Amino acid sequence: MCISIVEFTLFINPSACFFTLAMLLSTIMLLLRTYHDDDFPAVIELFEDQQVTNEEDDLIRLKSLFHNNYALVCEELGSIVGFALFFCDQGHIFDLRTTANNAEEIIYILLSRIEEKANELNLSQITININMNHANTFTTIGFTPSSSGQFLMKKIP
Repeated sequence: MCISIVEFTLFINPSACFFTLAMLLSTIMLLLRTYHDDDFPAVIELFEDQQVTNEEDDLIRLKSLFHNNYALVCEELGSIVGFALFFCDQGHIFDLRTTANNAEEIIYILLSRIEEKANELNLSQITININMNHANTFTTIGFTPSSSGQFLMKKIP
C-alpha cells in the first residue's frame, strides 16, 4: 500500500515528491553503534578527524581501555562524529569527543545508551571525568560534582 501511495504521488505531483525526498536526504540522521575492542579504528578515526591528538601515548592508553569496555559511537550520515568510552564494571565514562555542531544532541544520545548499559549491568551510578569537554551540559541533565570535585556523578534510578 505504501508503494502505491508513493507511485501515485510521483505520478500526480513529481515536484512535490522530489521536494519531500530532498528534505529527507538533507535531514541529519544520527546512528549509534556500540563497539568493542576489535573496532578501535573507528574511534581513532574520530581522533584524527578532530586533529585533537594523534599522540601515540594517548592512543595506546585509549586502546588499553577498550578491553571489556564499550565505546558508543555516534555517526552522522556515515561519518563518525562522537564517542564515549564506558567502563562496564564502574559505569565511568573515560572520554567523550565530538566534532559536530550539535554536540549537545550527541551527548544526550550517548548518555541515554550509557544509562541503558548501566541498567543492564545493575550499576547504581554513572561517573564522568570532570575535565572532559561539555561538562556544563552534564550538570544541566542531572549530574552533580563528587565530594572530591574531580568527577560528575548521576544516580541510576
